[in-house]
Amino acid sequence: MSSNFIARVRIADVVEAACEMGGLYVHELVGLNRAYRISHWRKRAMAAAYAICGQSLPVVGRHFGGRDHTTVLWAVKAHRTSEPFAFEVLAIAERAVEIAEARGFMRVAA
Repeated sequence: MSSNFIARVRIADVVEAACEMGGLYVHELVGLNRAYRISHWRKRAMAAAYAICGQSLPVVGRHFGGRDHTTVLWAVKAHRTSEPFAFEVLAIAERAVEIAEARGFMRVAA
C-alpha cells in the first residue's frame, strides 16, 4: 500500500468517530433526542463533517436526521468561537480520517 494513499472521508465516517468517542449509537446521534450527552456530540460531529467532508450545509444536515442547514451552521459557528469545542471537533475529524483510511485499505486489498 502506497504511503501517499488519501482516503475520502465520508459523513458516515465522522458519525462513526463521534459515536466511538461519545459512547453513543448511530441512531442516537442522528435521532431526535435533545439530551445534552447526545446533542453535545451531535454538534461537534456536524461541525467536523462540514469541515472535512466538503459537503454543503443542507447535505450535512440531512445526514444528521434531516436537520436544517441553519442547525449545522450554528454548530460550525460555535466550533469557530470556542477553543474546547474546536479541540473536540479536531479529535473527531482525526478519528474519522483514521476510519476512512482503514476502510480504504480494506477495499484496496480485495
